[in-house]
Amino acid sequence: MKCPHCKTPLKAHEKICAKCGHTVKTARQKRRRDLILAGLLLMRLLLTIGLTFKMLKQHQKN
Repeated sequence: MKCPHCKTPLKAHEKICAKCGHTVKTARQKRRRDLILAGLLLMRLLLTIGLTFKMLKQHQKN
């Protein structure tokens, strides 16, 4: 495995590059981050849809 920042070869268990100090993320951390971001995006989408319907209902009343 190589450091994505400076391309220095790292040992399998190393998480921090000795040369530049870059923190190497594991696949699990990347997956977790992607899941969290997808969840936030979904919540934002649902909130937008909900507000749109609320506005439409108010518009129909008037």
